[in-house]
Amino acid sequence: MLVSNGEYLQFVNEGGYKRPELWTEEGQRWIASIKPTLPLFWRKDGDNYKLRTLYREIDMPWDWPAEVNNL
Repeated sequence: MLVSNGEYLQFVNEGGYKRPELWTEEGQRWIASIKPTLPLFWRKDGDNYKLRTLYREIDMPWDWPAEVNNL
């Protein structure tokens, strides 16, 4: 299943990283150890978001597929 960055932002804004019922046991351990607030390649820049690519940061392409894990 593909999820866009825009769709994943909704998950982030609704506290998805703080809802253990949405995660497997392995995912809950990962959250406890890393304490993520955003996907690894996202960066919050004031009220905006950037996506870290191989060579640079770009304005968040909200319609691109989100790069996240599935724990």
